[in-house]
Amino acid sequence: MPVSLVLHHVGPLTRTVEDARVLIAAMQGFDPRCVESCRQPAVPERADRPTGLDGRRMGVLRDFEQEPATPAVDTAFARTIQVAAAVFSLTRCFDEADLLLSPTVPQTANRYGEVPPENAGTYTIPANFTGCPPITLPMGRHEAGLPTGLQIMAPVGRDDALLRAAAAMEAALDGATARRCRARVGRFGATSRHKQKEAG
Repeated sequence: MPVSLVLHHVGPLTRTVEDARVLIAAMQGFDPRCVESCRQPAVPERADRPTGLDGRRMGVLRDFEQEPATPAVDTAFARTIQVAAAVFSLTRCFDEADLLLSPTVPQTANRYGEVPPENAGTYTIPANFTGCPPITLPMGRHEAGLPTGLQIMAPVGRDDALLRAAAAMEAALDGATARRCRARVGRFGATSRHKQKEAG
């Protein structure tokens, strides 16, 4: 669904990667009335469990010196790369990568009513110019609770590969978040038990 006949396209905003797959499957198909429409491999409405992705090579985009990410985004991205390394083989060479990873925007999400910075769309420019399908996933929250985003890009026409990779990352990130939460609860619980013992 083109917003601009040159660059921008809109896509579904969903709670999970699997929900995005269902909507993309419903939206896809060649439209002879649209000058930008083209025939591409179909995306199945349902996918197998996100397994068998160890052979995928994920490239890490780091050359954003002109528009550096904020410390909160850098921290979340570094943690996400550690999670991704357990799911995919990581490479920094674009020519050797099947998929590319980067932050979605240089900042955390804006508070309601705030005007987005002018460079907020910098990291999405490669996908806009090349037509590569991207997807963004939550990759953590700032101390103030504002979310940060992970962008994954695939080659043109590889939407199904993108969705499979995103589903694997979604599961891995959810697991990492759960482990961090359990660790925090464990620390708090140990402290509480210690205080109770002292009081007793």
